[in-house]
Amino acid sequence: MTTIITLMTTALLGVIAAGTYLHFRPLAADRARRWFMPTIALNIALFFGAQLVIAVLGINEALAEPARLRSTTRTGAFGSTRSGFALLAAVVPARADETLNLEIPPLTGKLKIGTRSFELIDRSRPAGFEMTGKRRLMVQVTYPRKRGAGACRKAPYLPPGTAGRLLSYLNLDATVDIDTRACLGGAVTRKALPLIIFSHAYTADRAVYTSLINDLASRGYMVASIDHTGDAFAVEFPGGKVVDGIYGSPLSSKPIKEPELVRLVNVRTRDVRFFTNWLLKQNRTKRAWLKGRIDPRRIGIFGHSLGGATATRVGLVDRRFKASADVDGSLFGNWPLTARSDKPFLLLMADGGLGSVLPLDKSCHFFGNANPPKISWQLADSKHLSFSDFLPLA
Repeated sequence: MTTIITLMTTALLGVIAAGTYLHFRPLAADRARRWFMPTIALNIALFFGAQLVIAVLGINEALAEPARLRSTTRTGAFGSTRSGFALLAAVVPARADETLNLEIPPLTGKLKIGTRSFELIDRSRPAGFEMTGKRRLMVQVTYPRKRGAGACRKAPYLPPGTAGRLLSYLNLDATVDIDTRACLGGAVTRKALPLIIFSHAYTADRAVYTSLINDLASRGYMVASIDHTGDAFAVEFPGGKVVDGIYGSPLSSKPIKEPELVRLVNVRTRDVRFFTNWLLKQNRTKRAWLKGRIDPRRIGIFGHSLGGATATRVGLVDRRFKASADVDGSLFGNWPLTARSDKPFLLLMADGGLGSVLPLDKSCHFFGNANPPKISWQLADSKHLSFSDFLPLA
C-alpha cells in the first residue's frame, strides 16, 4: 500500500506540474479492494491541495502549460448501477438472523475524524419533486477531530430508515453493519481547514461515498456532503421520516432525458450554494461549532456522475469555489459547449465509464475549452461505480 501511494503521489504531482493526461492501469483484481479507494482519495486530495494553495497564493502561472486530452481506444459502456449493487448483494448472507460485518478501507491520513448531520430548510424555494412545503435537505460534515475530544461513538453508515430502503432494493432480509472508521460528533480540530463540497450521483446518496469522504477528511480536509432530496433514492430526516426519490432506486432508476438532467443540475447547484452559505455563516457566527474552522479562501467541490456535472457547474458560476473536480460525469445542456472555465479543473474518468465515450461527450468540449490548469486522469479497467463504496465493500 505504501509503495502504491508513493508511486501515485509522484505520478499525480508530475501531472499537476505538466498539466497532462494520465492513463493509469491498476494492480490485479485481488488487490484492488484495499488500494483502489484510498488511491482515488489520495489523488483528489493532491489535486485540491495543490490547486487551493495555488488559488490562495495567486500563482496559477506555474501550471499554465496547456493540458493534452487524449481519448481512450478501449470500448465499453457505462457501468450500470445494478452491477455495483449485485456485487454487494453477493456477499450478504441470506439468513435474516445473521449479521454481515463490513468496513470501509483503512484511512490513509493520520487524523482521527468526526462527522455530524443536519437538516437544512431553504425557505426561498419550494420543495419540488411532487412535494409540498419548502426545500428540505440532509447534509453531513466530516472533519479532522480535535485531540482529546472525548470518547468515540461509532458513526453509522446509514440511518435506519435509509438503510432499510437500501436492503429492500437488494431483496435482502439480513443485518449489515459497516464500520465507517469515523466518530459521531466531537469538536473540530482548532484551525481553519480547506473545505470540499461533495455531490452524489443520480439516484444515489451521500453515504455510498463514505470511503472517499472519510479518507479526505483524515488528510486534513473538511468535507461537506449533501443528499439532493427527490433525486437521491431516499433521504431520512430527523424523527425518522424517509422521503423516497421520484426517479426510483439505484437498481431500477427511471430513464431520464437531457432536459430533465439539465433541470436536476440546476436544482442541485442551488442546493450546493445554499449549503455553502450555511457553512460560511456557521464559520462566522460566534460560539457556533464551526466558528473559525473553515478557510473561505480554500473551497473546492467534486462529485460523481450527475454530481460531477453539478460540481462543474458550481465551479463555473460561484466565485467562492477555487477548484472543481468531475468524477466520471457527463455534462448536459448548451453551456458545456461554450463556457470557458478559468479555474483549476480535474476530469477523473473510469475506463469503462465516461472514458469509453469521451470524444462524444460534452465534457470533452468543456475540458478542451477550459483554461489551464486542468488535469484529465483515466483509470484503466474500472467502471462507472468504481468510485463509490460498492467496490471496496464487495
